[in-house]
Amino acid sequence: MTDEDAELVALIDNELDEGSRGPLLARLAADERLRRRYDELRAAGAPIAASLAELLGQAPLERLRAAIPVDGPIRQPPGRSTSNRMGCGELWAVQGTGGLAFDRR
Repeated sequence: MTDEDAELVALIDNELDEGSRGPLLARLAADERLRRRYDELRAAGAPIAASLAELLGQAPLERLRAAIPVDGPIRQPPGRSTSNRMGCGELWAVQGTGGLAFDRR
């Protein structure tokens, strides 16, 4: 998806603020190619939503919910180790300090 498509989808989904919405509407009024792309994306929305609803209807939700541990840690998939990966909190801490956590002068 291009940035332009993402902007059009945000317009279709009513997710743009007024500062972005106004200029995009002006571009749509002036650009036939952009209007055609907007129409294509809008038309694709209903079949995609219907397909997702169908897939959700087929999802084994009860089995999936039963597989999620209520108490205790979530198991890692086989072959994946967390010991050599930095956690999000640790990464945030390093970024927040500008890497000073590793400065050993």
